[in-house]
Amino acid sequence: MACYNHSTTQGNILSHDYVTSVYHNDQIKIPDNIKLYGNKTKCEQKNIPFKTKIELACEIIDEHVPLTKQTVIHWDSWYMCKDVVEHCQTRGYRWVGDIKRNRVVYFQDERLSLYELYDLLCSEGRFVDVVVNGEIYLACKVNVYVPEVGDVCILVNVKAGTDDLHYLCSDLVELSVFELVEVALKRHVIGKAQPLILNTLIVIRVII
Repeated sequence: MACYNHSTTQGNILSHDYVTSVYHNDQIKIPDNIKLYGNKTKCEQKNIPFKTKIELACEIIDEHVPLTKQTVIHWDSWYMCKDVVEHCQTRGYRWVGDIKRNRVVYFQDERLSLYELYDLLCSEGRFVDVVVNGEIYLACKVNVYVPEVGDVCILVNVKAGTDDLHYLCSDLVELSVFELVEVALKRHVIGKAQPLILNTLIVIRVII
């Protein structure tokens, strides 16, 4: 199944492409599940049923065994879609996912792309300072409707003094801006610890 895949740290490299999940609970960070992805041509050559990365991610969610009061699933923007959200809902999991800035949302009955929403929130002065682990973030949380996903909240955050802007979508609408930033940063900690993982679906078990 080896082929050339893009790594953010090494460019295009001959490698295997995996969808993985990582267990993160306080200081514990260990592998949870792993699925080997093969493109359609490779699967046909080896007479193996082809599965998309979304399908593999859904399998990981279904196979996950929760051990705590509440499980929150994190994922990057690749997995932000109806199927993944529905698998979380079926299992009773909460979720937080990166979302691409060109995605359309409905905010106060207005249809906007996320970068248009960001400009609107900036013009209205809605961003507040949030301090997490000594780092300052400028953040704003608003409730919106996302087609195919439903009523959710969008968290826009940027580390102070940088252009490190992130858009996140979540069903954790009851959390404050500070709580959402704190939850969202758990995924970044895992990502830094695994720079060579090409596709990671994060499984995080936390008590809320």
